[in-house]
Amino acid sequence: MKNMLWDRVALLFGVILLFVLVWWGVSYYFGDEGVRFTFIGVGTLTVFLIVFGMYTVAMRQVMAVHNATIEGIIGFQEADDKGEAARMNAWRQMTKNDGDMVKIAAKFAQEQAKAITAAERASWEIEHRPPPALTYNPAAWDVVPTVGMSSEYDVAD
Repeated sequence: MKNMLWDRVALLFGVILLFVLVWWGVSYYFGDEGVRFTFIGVGTLTVFLIVFGMYTVAMRQVMAVHNATIEGIIGFQEADDKGEAARMNAWRQMTKNDGDMVKIAAKFAQEQAKAITAAERASWEIEHRPPPALTYNPAAWDVVPTVGMSSEYDVAD
């Protein structure tokens, strides 16, 4: 920190010394009229350098704002691209999951259709089966009408 201070003091001293030497040299060779013209030129050059310096600082600030804006746009675009990639991955995953769900639903529908078809076939077979063949089997008839039935079964009594 001290070195920078002495550097600035030395620079200021050098500028003042240069100013005095120019003034003395112009005054010695050209007189008072030369000093006047020289300092008008130096003043004009100083104003030009100040304006140029201000322009340079302003342009640096404008470019800093421009760069920050561009970096913000790029950052936004990157975030948007990442979001778009995430949405696309989610969409692909959802589509894959939807496909899996459709396969499962199709399997359920097939099984349900098979069950409904089997139930309808069984119902149809029950409704439309041919009556059993009537065959005479005396062993199957264990009630044989007799003449002397008891009164509880005899309706004619």
